[in-house]
Amino acid sequence: MCVTHWITNILEFPRSIFRDRSHRPVPKAVGDDDTFRSFQTVPTQLQDISILTLPPFPAEMICGELRGWMEHARTPNKPVTGVWWPKNADQLPTTDGDLVGLYFHGGGYIIGSALTQGGFARIPRGLIERKICARVLSIDYTLVSPEEPSTSFPRQLLEALAGYHYLLATLHIPPQRILLVGDSAGGHLVLALARYITESGCFDACPRGVVLFSPWCDMTDLEHPGIKAFRGSHPLSLLHSPYFSASLHEPPPCWPPTFVASGMEEVFHVSIAALVDQLRKIADVTWQQAEGIVGRYSHDFLIYDVVGRMYPARVEECWERLGGWAAHIGHTAGDEGSLRLRSSDAQLRDSPS
Repeated sequence: MCVTHWITNILEFPRSIFRDRSHRPVPKAVGDDDTFRSFQTVPTQLQDISILTLPPFPAEMICGELRGWMEHARTPNKPVTGVWWPKNADQLPTTDGDLVGLYFHGGGYIIGSALTQGGFARIPRGLIERKICARVLSIDYTLVSPEEPSTSFPRQLLEALAGYHYLLATLHIPPQRILLVGDSAGGHLVLALARYITESGCFDACPRGVVLFSPWCDMTDLEHPGIKAFRGSHPLSLLHSPYFSASLHEPPPCWPPTFVASGMEEVFHVSIAALVDQLRKIADVTWQQAEGIVGRYSHDFLIYDVVGRMYPARVEECWERLGGWAAHIGHTAGDEGSLRLRSSDAQLRDSPS
């Protein structure tokens, strides 16, 4: 398939890229042009952000299944671009009570960028403006391409780990000050990142919390074009693994407190409900469900300007509840012991799938 044809198909997002398990398309709604403006890679105002290059995740911390997947896909471990909100946030001191967000945008792993003007930029900007986080580092991870096998999994996970390790090792931000934040495919990446942190044995403690906006958490649709590109040459059985379909698996012990926001009418509702059930077996989970938002915009509703105009109460309710949740866990951020990973909890996996 040529790249032009691939991109043409992808721009049907989110009507065709995200389908529920019955393969029903997402219904079209008013304000259709607003959707595509949300995903355009238009540079954010440079006075708002700082752009930097982060070093690769250390090779000695790549172990177990991750090393096997990396070798199988011949995944390069390269530097990755990061975007700080606000500008020069890497120079700010970390004070008591401050939370630092590590954000991953959505887009099905095939569109989107950390350098967008609207759409996905609304989430890091909202976290700052509402004082949920003192600063946010957004990772501009590699998008997948069917003609570039090295862009498939686990490249995005390695880049996510590079961002997390940068906060810990370079800026010396304690893990109990860090929130992992992701929407849609970015939520999928956060689930994989949090799992590696908690089960690999490479880290001493978990991040303070996990924030998931309409997370993609079931990749068992064999015909999904985005999933095919993301899986690459890995065996089909990997689609049922916890790194691909978190909603099918219980999380590792010591999973951090988690906030989930989703729409009642969205295509991922069933799988998100299953994910919440799984996470609640181990962790404290707050689930904010937005009612009444038309199906097209119910998924990942915070990224759409049109949702803010049509459903301002739903948007405000979500942000307020997230702010209350973050304030609550932020007050206990000094309790590092609750996030400590005991050697019996971190289960290093030694054989690739």
